[in-house]
Amino acid sequence: MTMRQRVEVALLIALASVLAGCQPPADGGDGAMEPPADAGAAIEAVAQAVETGPADPSSDWAPPTDLESISDVYYGVYMMGNKMGWQHTVVSEGDWRGTPVLFMETTVDLSIEALGESLKQMMRYSIVFDTSGTPLRGHYEVTGAQSNAVTDAVFTEDAVVYTRTTGAGTTEGEVPVPEGADLTDPDITMMDIDPEIGDEREFHMFEPTMMQVVSGSYEVEGEETITVHGEEYDCHYITGHLGPTGRMEVWRDKASDVAVRTVVAGGMQEMLKESREMAMSATEGGTDYTPDLAADTRIIVEDPITAPARKMDLKLRVSNVPSEDVLISDSRQTWSEVEQQADGSFTGVVTVSVPAVPGQVDADLPTGPAKFLAASPMIEADSPAIVAKAQEMTEGIDEPVAMARELGEGVNSLVTSDASVGSIRSATEVLGDPRGVCRDYAALYAALARAAGIPTKFAAGIVYWNQPGAPGFYYHAWNEVNLDGEEWVAIDTTRPTVWPVDATHIKFAEGDVNCMTDVVGLINVLEIEVLEQ
Repeated sequence: MTMRQRVEVALLIALASVLAGCQPPADGGDGAMEPPADAGAAIEAVAQAVETGPADPSSDWAPPTDLESISDVYYGVYMMGNKMGWQHTVVSEGDWRGTPVLFMETTVDLSIEALGESLKQMMRYSIVFDTSGTPLRGHYEVTGAQSNAVTDAVFTEDAVVYTRTTGAGTTEGEVPVPEGADLTDPDITMMDIDPEIGDEREFHMFEPTMMQVVSGSYEVEGEETITVHGEEYDCHYITGHLGPTGRMEVWRDKASDVAVRTVVAGGMQEMLKESREMAMSATEGGTDYTPDLAADTRIIVEDPITAPARKMDLKLRVSNVPSEDVLISDSRQTWSEVEQQADGSFTGVVTVSVPAVPGQVDADLPTGPAKFLAASPMIEADSPAIVAKAQEMTEGIDEPVAMARELGEGVNSLVTSDASVGSIRSATEVLGDPRGVCRDYAALYAALARAAGIPTKFAAGIVYWNQPGAPGFYYHAWNEVNLDGEEWVAIDTTRPTVWPVDATHIKFAEGDVNCMTDVVGLINVLEIEVLEQ
C-alpha cells in the first residue's frame, strides 16, 4: 500500500457501494425490476457540477504554495477488461503555512452501467503531508449523479476532525483514530529506501466516502518484469489487504517509484499506467463500459431458487470466502463445516432459518448496545431533522414491534427507488432527497430507528433475485433491530412488507454504513451451491 494507491482503497469502496446498491422488485416478489427512469438529466447535472466544483465548506482551506512536482501519473481504470474511467495523481513538494510539505492531488472519473442505469462518479482528493508522511490536512470532493459531498479534514493524533457539506447542509464531527494506529503514509517513508522482499507494514488511513479510518497491510512479495501497453517495467510485486476481505496486487516500477499496474477485487478491476491521452480516451462524454456491472458480478447458482421472497429456510455451501471473519452466525443464520482451503480461502455451509417476528414486546425498548443507538457520521440519529421525522412516524406508538414496523413502512413509502444514485450518502442526505437504492434505505432507517430509541444495525451481504435473464445472488444492504434486549430481527425497508426477511438474505457484515468495507473482497470471488431449499 502506497500513497499512490490511497485512492485504490477509495475505488474498492466505491465499487462496493455500487454493488451494495441493488434494489429488489418493488413488490418483494420474483419478477423483474421496473424499468429505471431516464438518467440523462442527472448525468448532465453531474457534468456541470464537476466542471464548476462543489462549494468549499472551509474558509481557511488552501493548497500549499511553491509546488514542484515529483510525480505526475495517469492511469486507465478498467472493469472486467472494459474502460470505466481514469485516475490522475500528482505528488509535489511545497510550502504550507511556512512549513515544507508533500502534497498529493488525485482526480478519479468513473462511468459505468449498473442495474440498467448509467452511473458517474468523480472523486478529487487533496492531501497535505509533512515530510515524514503524516497527514496534516485533507480536502475531499465526491460528486455523483444525485449528490455532492465536500469534506475538509484536520488530522490530530487521536481523531480526524472534519467538516462535511452536502445537499443536506454542513455537519462537523470527529472520526476517532484507533489507539496505536499510525496514519503515516508508508510510501513517503519508502521514498529513500529500496523495498526488500519480505518487507511488511500495517497502515491506517482516513476514507472520506464513508467517514471512517480503515486498516490494512501490505507486503513486498517478490520482483517481476511486466509489460504494460508495450512498455517493459522491472517491478516490485506488492500485495495489500483492506479489512478482512479486500485484496490488492501492485506492480511498482523500481526506476520511477510508481505503480504501473494495480489489480483489485479478484482481478475484476485493474489500473494501468498510461499517457494522459490514453487514460482519458473513451471516457470524456461517454464510457466503453457497457455491460451491467451488477448483473456481471452476481453469483450464479446451478439450481435456481424458486420463490425466493417467500423462502424461510435455506441451506447453501459457500466457497472462496477470503476471511473466516465474515462468516457470521446468529439466531437467523448458522455456519458449519467451515474449512480452510490450500489457497487460504474458506468453504462453509450456511443454514438459514427465519425466526418468527414477535407479535409484540411487553417491555420498554432496550437501552443497548449503546453503539447501535448512537449517532455516527453517516447515521445522524441526533440530527434535528431525523429526530423530528422519527417522532412524526411513530406518533402515538410506544410498543417496540409496532414502532419498528411503522418506521420501516414509512421509509419504504418515503424513498423512491433510483439506481442512478451512485455516491454513498448519509441518512440526512437521503431524508433531504429521498431517492436511492438499498444502502440509502438502510442508512435512513438506521438513523430514524436509533432516534426513536431502537437499537439498529446496518447489515450487508447478498440476496437472491429471480431477475429475468439474470437470476442469482446480488449484493445488498438491509437492517437489524433489537426489540427485546435479546434477539436481533432483520428488516428490509426496500420492500413494502418489511418483514419477515426471506432466507436468501445472507449477512457477511454488520454495524454501521462503513461495514460495507468488509464485503469488498467478496465481490466476484464467491461460489454458491444450493443444498436445500
